[in-house]
Amino acid sequence: VGRARPDVLTTNPNAVYATIRPTAGGDSTQWAKSGSGGSNYDRVDEATWDGDTTYVYATSGNPLDLYQLGDITLTSGYVIESVAVTAVAKYVIPPQCSDGIDNDFDGLIDYPKDPGCTSPSDNSEIDPMAAPSPKASGSFHLAVKTGGQTYTSSAQNADSSYQARTWTMTTNPATGTAWTEADVDALQAGVKLGSTTSEVRVTQVYVTVKTTSSMRLTLDYGYNGAGDLTSLGITPPTGSAFTETFAFDGQDRLRRWTASGGATFSQAFGYNAAGDRTSLAEDGATWSYTVDEDHRLKQYSKTGLSATMVYDAMGNVRWRNVTQGTTTRYEYVYDAEDRLTTVKRGGTTIATYAYDGLGRRVKAVEDSTTSYFVYSGLSLIYSVTGTSTTRYVYASGLLVAQVTDGATSYVHQVVLGSVRALSDGNGHWTYFTQYKPFGQEYGTQGTGPKLKYTGQQKDAATGLYYLFRRFYDPEIGRFLSQDPILGHLTVPQSLARYTYAVNNPLRYVDPAGEDWWNPLTWGSDLGSAVSSAAAAVGNWWASSSIWDKIDMAMTVIGFVPGLDVVSGRGSWQDVGMNARSSSPLG
Repeated sequence: VGRARPDVLTTNPNAVYATIRPTAGGDSTQWAKSGSGGSNYDRVDEATWDGDTTYVYATSGNPLDLYQLGDITLTSGYVIESVAVTAVAKYVIPPQCSDGIDNDFDGLIDYPKDPGCTSPSDNSEIDPMAAPSPKASGSFHLAVKTGGQTYTSSAQNADSSYQARTWTMTTNPATGTAWTEADVDALQAGVKLGSTTSEVRVTQVYVTVKTTSSMRLTLDYGYNGAGDLTSLGITPPTGSAFTETFAFDGQDRLRRWTASGGATFSQAFGYNAAGDRTSLAEDGATWSYTVDEDHRLKQYSKTGLSATMVYDAMGNVRWRNVTQGTTTRYEYVYDAEDRLTTVKRGGTTIATYAYDGLGRRVKAVEDSTTSYFVYSGLSLIYSVTGTSTTRYVYASGLLVAQVTDGATSYVHQVVLGSVRALSDGNGHWTYFTQYKPFGQEYGTQGTGPKLKYTGQQKDAATGLYYLFRRFYDPEIGRFLSQDPILGHLTVPQSLARYTYAVNNPLRYVDPAGEDWWNPLTWGSDLGSAVSSAAAAVGNWWASSSIWDKIDMAMTVIGFVPGLDVVSGRGSWQDVGMNARSSSPLG
């Protein structure tokens, strides 16, 4: 049995190989005898050939021999990926034969009649010193009997030494469909020899059944020349495959998302010139959005649902009234640094949050359940929820596993970091989900992790994503607060500071809630920006007087965020986020 190791970027993590050997002869009378009579030979059931006479051979007539195989037992959650028949064989040049007269003491050796001898007598005499007749090679076909019919492979050459020859079938040749456990249990396998005057000896016949997890996920990405994702082929663990397609407008904003095949979805987005969403046509329903001159969403609605939003003086969503038959009022409370601290629904507190000195959320109380969070930089590495603990394991910055109360789950992320699935140590999926472009989940199976869309924390009580500086609502594709980064004149769409990832969530992410960036090019873009800035500073320094340098030093100390971290204000994050704002990314 062989098994592959689960891997973070592998969607088919486990495969199991079972070897099945013959249990009894099948059509053994066809060629287990030499010619039309003579000696019987043992059936081919050795695990390893030991050099004895456990082989069969023939010389003419395309003889066929099939053997009944042992049964298999599929592990729960697995399906058969392929069935492979293997035979170990070689060709043997036939011996020289006498005239059939048994003369004792004549220097010849008596043998039972073998293939290649044409004497009419019951016994023949073979001259061990005679020169054999040269022959090229023998050939044979691997064979299976299924559904009452026999099927054979293409011709396989037999060499002068024992070699394994294999025929792999991904479908049952009788049905043209995937193999089932019942198919394999009823299967007979063996060989069919080619017509030849040389012997083909077969010492082993066996079948290898490769099984794999039925929870297989395949994703095929397609891009346009601008680097935008234009198609995504999805073969989910269950159900039929389907294809998602994406279209963008002249401002590189996602304009349309459609899915066809095993699943049918559609979303068509409308925007104003400033980059605010104004409409959404989704599977027959039309949403409308009303935005003011400060890019604040004031009202959104569709048939049967309407919502209004009220903001505080700092531009944070303070109240949201959702009417769907009855009206539910949500209240959002912030601290002096515009961090969300309390969420109420209908006057009842459903979530409270506390933060550390670096602005990271370290405590959450949701529906009376308390959670604590520990970070390394911006990466969540440990959490405690009630009495349950979870440790998060990273490799080269990628989340590869989470260990909850001692049980390990392997994390399967996609390009932008979204967690699509979890699998256990046996390769079985324990959780699977899919995402609409702006983070709404669909097709979810199993209990999901805390980290989901783009690898960020989703709060069950509110449905919001915690993106460090701000909270994001995937239902409307917007943040509750405006971006503290003012935007970039070179990218006018970034001036709409509530929108997520400049309305292109298939290309950009916003892991810190401060500005958006492309995780595939961020490293090179930042390096280029820093190099350019360093060169400019070096040129200025070389040409400036000592007094200009002192003035500049005092200015830097007073105004660059993060350089006052010793006093307890600011953080290393401030430096990183603001350096990023000068990146050519915008």
